[in-house]
Amino acid sequence: MRPLAAGRHGRALAAVHTVAALAAAAALGSAGCSRSGSSEGFPVDVSTPSPTARPVALAATATPTGPGAAAAGTTRATGPAGGASAAAGRDGEEAGPPRCTGATLIVTLRPPVEVASLAPGTTQFAAVVTFTNDGPAACAMYGYPGAALVTAAGEVYDLPRRASAPPDSVQLPPGGSADAVLVFLPTAAAPAGAPAFDAGYLLITPPDDRDPVRLDWPGGPVVDQRDSAYPASYVTPVTG
Repeated sequence: MRPLAAGRHGRALAAVHTVAALAAAAALGSAGCSRSGSSEGFPVDVSTPSPTARPVALAATATPTGPGAAAAGTTRATGPAGGASAAAGRDGEEAGPPRCTGATLIVTLRPPVEVASLAPGTTQFAAVVTFTNDGPAACAMYGYPGAALVTAAGEVYDLPRRASAPPDSVQLPPGGSADAVLVFLPTAAAPAGAPAFDAGYLLITPPDDRDPVRLDWPGGPVVDQRDSAYPASYVTPVTG
């Protein structure tokens, strides 16, 4: 085990510990959070989350797909150039930089790390999603990205949103980045018999955008909790 990485990515992952603890508290007393029809409840009662994280290879990472893929886990977003001002119409404030759009963003999925032990034999993992401004001018991001896991057959698992604090606007200068965290519960780190969603790839949509970016998914099958009140897989808002 190694300590959480320093800097922005480390802070983003550290925030996941708080979210995991809140989810655990909400789940106390619940009969379980399994997908409807499973024979046994899937526990999400959380003990104190681990203060450390370690990289983990849960599945083989394939060559990135889609136009403009720069490296493994990295894809250029697509979308209209420009964008509305991120601050326009907010209590009469002066307009700030335009919102970031797919036309100027490069999206990168970093390797998964272990972040929290929910129960004996049940461990959450997380992967940082980084949005880098590849345009010539500053832009702004606010809120949550869309995150959806997709099977080879086209079945979609839209991940819910969760945060320990309200979202905040993030300004990205040229070359600047913002992070969101995709937290997930792989079947490889869950009790035997947990319902599985065999994710083949990941779709990430930048906040306030409509065009998703396709990324390879290194996490393998995840526990299917689409019908759960307290899912252990979710996405956090962007932070700077």
